[in-house]
Amino acid sequence: MARKATYNMSIYQKKYKSQGTVKEFEEVDITSLLDILVILLVFLLKSYSASSLDVNLVKDLDLTSSTSVELGQFGATVQINKDEEIFIDNEKISTLTSPDLEKVLSERLLAVKSKIKAEANKHINIVVDSSLKYEKVDKVMSIAAQNEYEDFKFIVRGSNN
Repeated sequence: MARKATYNMSIYQKKYKSQGTVKEFEEVDITSLLDILVILLVFLLKSYSASSLDVNLVKDLDLTSSTSVELGQFGATVQINKDEEIFIDNEKISTLTSPDLEKVLSERLLAVKSKIKAEANKHINIVVDSSLKYEKVDKVMSIAAQNEYEDFKFIVRGSNN
């Protein structure tokens, strides 16, 4: 919406620049934008974890390096060293080549699951030697998934360690 200018202007401004009108801008309604930002904030706060996780590593375990930093969550901690030995709570339970691996690992994961708090019993932290191939880690992850573990976190060495 335009209206006539009523303030003092020089002759030059009147003739060449002003054209005798001043433009007015309408207000912008940002209510819907704020709604979206509040929803995003809720999701970000829900996924934020400020807990400190302390994992005691077994002997001869070389961690994979990572450039990102994200905290693990409390839950079952499975460690696999370069000799393909599997540890839960720093106790050796089996090896990846053992014929009864699925049975032993399932029993131990169910026992650990019953000990942890209800909200953390679907989390599993996996610590793997950097020399192991993914297929071997996938075998352990498959057994954990069959035992209703849904949230996998890989513990790796950060760039500052």
